[in-house]
Amino acid sequence: MFSHGPDLFRATRLRLALWYTLVTAILLVIFASGVYIYVRGTLVERIDDTLKHVVEVVERSLVIESISPTAGRYRVNVESSFRDRAVTHEDDRIELEWFDHSGDLVWSTFSEPPTNPIHLARTGETVHLSDDYLLRQVTKRLEV
Repeated sequence: MFSHGPDLFRATRLRLALWYTLVTAILLVIFASGVYIYVRGTLVERIDDTLKHVVEVVERSLVIESISPTAGRYRVNVESSFRDRAVTHEDDRIELEWFDHSGDLVWSTFSEPPTNPIHLARTGETVHLSDDYLLRQVTKRLEV
């Protein structure tokens, strides 16, 4: 009369174990995704803050020369402004590029400047140069 009792109990126990495993896995994935998104966002914010600080330091250290004092025309002496061009091979280095008013590259710390387009965005932007080479880009227009 109770021949199916132990089999029914075993099947119920197996279903409960599978449900428990499934719910635990889903909660773990949600928790891990939340931690990943938070840490990634925090690191990107810190990188952007560092880049904005570098832009401020570079802006304050520019050597500006007068072209025509009567006309009020000035130019940035790029060579004097960026004398120290030490080559580093670190993964987390900061590269600088200087463009003229028409968007043509004037000066760069890259050994071979990337061909990515210039985006005038004060906020940071991640640029994919290749599958394994990303860079975070901050662009600021400087006007006298």
